[in-house]
Amino acid sequence: MVKIRVAETASDWREIRGLCVALQEHGRASDPRMPPGEGMADAYLGDLLRKCALYDGKVFVAETSDGVVGYLCVLAKVPCAEPADGLAEQSEVVDLVVSDRARSAGVGTALLASAQAHAAAAGSSHLRVTVFARNASAKTFYEKSGFEPHEIVYEKPLPAAFRPRQ
Repeated sequence: MVKIRVAETASDWREIRGLCVALQEHGRASDPRMPPGEGMADAYLGDLLRKCALYDGKVFVAETSDGVVGYLCVLAKVPCAEPADGLAEQSEVVDLVVSDRARSAGVGTALLASAQAHAAAAGSSHLRVTVFARNASAKTFYEKSGFEPHEIVYEKPLPAAFRPRQ
């Protein structure tokens, strides 16, 4: 049985930090330009809390008899960067991480339901999430949860000849 609640204790934040490091290392597997998880986790989580304060955010943890097995951060009132979007503000899932030992047990779905409830209670009409293009399991999870692709960003490395000399 999974219980979803708002992160509150120092113990919660130690577990969240470990999950954050794991998420970063997972991302580094497909993009080695990303910094190592241990080196970025404290600054990243500090920035996450700052954004929560600015944008009506919440950090939820998923807890089982094994302890904290996942977390999700949702920002409920993020101003849209693009006027062409037609939305004044939107809600965003910033992180959703489930430990390997708790995967495929409904933890991600339960965390996402809490995010949706928080976003709806804040008056949001849309919830967005960004996923790395190579993260097939995350894309499948979100699509099964009713999300649809909204925008696709392409990237191309530039040869050294095009970059300014330092």
